[in-house]
Amino acid sequence: IELPLILLMVWVCCDAERLFDTHMRNEAIGPAWIALAVIPFIKETALIFCLAAMAYAAYLAFSAGIRGHLRWGAVLGRYLRLAVVVLLPAAVYLYFRAQGPEVRFPYRFYPPNFVEPALYRIMFASLWQQCGFLLVLGVAGLLYTLRTRPRQAAFCLLVWIGYFLFYCGSASKRVMVDGVSLPGYLGHARFVLYLVPPLLAVAWNAVAAVNKTRPALLGWVMAVCLAGNMWMSPLRADGTRITGWGDALIDTQGHHYPYPQLYAWFADHIGAREVSVAVVGRRYGYDLGDEMYARRFGLNLDITVHAVEGSAKLQVGEPLMTLEELAAEFDKAAKADPHYIMIHQPVWGPTWDDRPTISGYELVETIARFGYKLIVYRSKDV
Repeated sequence: IELPLILLMVWVCCDAERLFDTHMRNEAIGPAWIALAVIPFIKETALIFCLAAMAYAAYLAFSAGIRGHLRWGAVLGRYLRLAVVVLLPAAVYLYFRAQGPEVRFPYRFYPPNFVEPALYRIMFASLWQQCGFLLVLGVAGLLYTLRTRPRQAAFCLLVWIGYFLFYCGSASKRVMVDGVSLPGYLGHARFVLYLVPPLLAVAWNAVAAVNKTRPALLGWVMAVCLAGNMWMSPLRADGTRITGWGDALIDTQGHHYPYPQLYAWFADHIGAREVSVAVVGRRYGYDLGDEMYARRFGLNLDITVHAVEGSAKLQVGEPLMTLEELAAEFDKAAKADPHYIMIHQPVWGPTWDDRPTISGYELVETIARFGYKLIVYRSKDV
C-alpha cells in the first residue's frame, strides 16, 4: 500500500509551490491537485502528510489576508474548500476503520521520548542505512531549495517534522535500550519511507541545478550515488533481504527461509502421496505460503503449524526460544504422530544440533541458507 502512496506524495512535494499558489488564486486543478485529493484514501498514516499540507496552506492563506491580496472571506472560503478535499476523505476512512472490532496499533503521543539521546542516534543511523547517499544529495538539495524555492522547502520541512514527531513520539511497542524505554518501531524501514518523498523532491532540485551548469559533474555524482546504493543495498544477489535490515529495535519477521528447496525435496521424496507435516519453531501460520508451495510442486500435504505463542514482536537479534523449549515443542507435535516434523530454525536461534533421532523420528534432511535452516524429521513408522 505504501508504494502508490509514496509516489503520490513525491508528486505533491515536487509541485507543492505551484499547487498551493494556484489554490490561493482559485485556479487549483491538475494532476498534483488530484494526487493530493487521493492520498487520504490510501492509508491512515497519510493523515500526517495531509495535516502538513493544511498547515502550509494556512500559512499562505494568512499571509494573503495580512497583505491584503485577498479579502478574509475569500481566504476562509478557499481554505475550507482545501480542508474538504484533503481532510474529509481521511475523516471518512478513520470513521469506518474505527467501526471494526478493534483498532490496530492504537496511537498515543509520548513527549518524554524526545529527551532521550538514544532516540536521535538510532533514528539518524536508520536514515543513513536506508537512504544512503540519497541523504547527502537531499541535504544539498534542501540548502539549494531554501535559497531558490523557499515555499517548497517549507512544505518539505513540515512533512519531515510531522512524521518525525509522529513516529518518534509513539508510546506503542516499547523496547528497552540501555535502560531507556523507546518506541519499538523507531527507525523501522516502512516508517522511514514516509520521509523519502520530500527528500526526493529537494534532491531533484539539486540534480536539475547541477545538470544546467555542470552536466559532467552530475554524471559523476549519479555514479557515486548508484555505486553507494548498490554497496548498501539490503538485498543479496538472489533477492533475499539481509537479516534485520530496516529494523532497528523490533524484529518484524523479514526473514528468508529456503522454502522452495524444502518443497522441491518433498516433491522428490513423496510425490503426490498424502502425508501429514507438523511445523515447529515458527512464529506465524504462513498458511497461504504453504498452500502456494504445495500447489506449485503438486504436493498433497496436511500441514499443522505449532506457532510459538507470545512471540509476535521480538527485539532484533533476540532468539525465539531456548533449545529446551524447542525440543519440548517437537515432543508436543510428535504426540499427534505426523509423518514428518519440520523444525524452523531462525538465524538468531535457538540452534538445533541435528540429532539423528528424537521421539520416534529420524533426521532425513537439513536445508540451510544464510544461517536459516529447515530441518526435516520423518517418522520411523513411515
